[in-house]
Amino acid sequence: MKKAFSVILVIAMLALTLCACGTNDGEEEIDVESLDALRVGISVGDAVQQEIFDSLYSRIAAKGYRVEYVEFSSAREANEALAAGEIDVSIVNRKCDFEEYSAENPDALLNLGPVYYYPYGIYLCNFENEESVTDGATIALPSDSEGLARALILLEAYGYITLGEDAGLDATLDDIAENSRGFVFVTQQAEQLPSNIESGEADMVVMASQTSIDAGYRVNKYAVAIESKDNAAVKAYSYVLTINKSDISSEKHTAVSALYYSALMYETVNNYKGSLVVAAFSVN
Repeated sequence: MKKAFSVILVIAMLALTLCACGTNDGEEEIDVESLDALRVGISVGDAVQQEIFDSLYSRIAAKGYRVEYVEFSSAREANEALAAGEIDVSIVNRKCDFEEYSAENPDALLNLGPVYYYPYGIYLCNFENEESVTDGATIALPSDSEGLARALILLEAYGYITLGEDAGLDATLDDIAENSRGFVFVTQQAEQLPSNIESGEADMVVMASQTSIDAGYRVNKYAVAIESKDNAAVKAYSYVLTINKSDISSEKHTAVSALYYSALMYETVNNYKGSLVVAAFSVN
């Protein structure tokens, strides 16, 4: 079920900024609620998606638009609304969701690029640092298919194992082509993984940022390695900004498009709750 609601921020800085603009230029204050809406599709109850756009609120208002959120329960629902012109931009899709929809509707939507991802990280349980990791160590991995593949790809990226050439995003333990250090792998449900850090039952654990932070382990403090932007899994599972393809040159998108990948958005993403999310784009 989707639900629209306007963002009404009572932020002193915004008020002062808008007042100052009116005073200095001899113009009236901006009445934000009277501005045309930039309708942003977000997932139901997703604080990350809303707060990312909240950071751009005053700058979007300065361009002549107010942010209005529309919630969706699925990426497909958001895509259909976008294709029908019911919203202006969506942050609901991961790249894989966008590609699945576009395969069926090739001329409907346009992916503007990645915004952020929830990084998988490597956490040490019985070692002081990566240099002290011993051969034969036990590594706990997520048992779900996506989590397991991402964990294995991350371990390969840091030289712990080598996967077969065709492993890809469906990698399983059977795809480990080389394990010269004799690591022992165990799989566990996501919610069980953090307990290894205290119990030491496993020597290392690979888990998603949501899992670690929910258990009280901030990614930027406890993880010794995380997925980078060029990781194959990150490219597939990053959340992307999506618009109706026919709107690419519209006055609205021309006015605000530069803000989508601004330094402000980059800073907002990377400072969010102990690296719960990481920016999937770069700024100069």
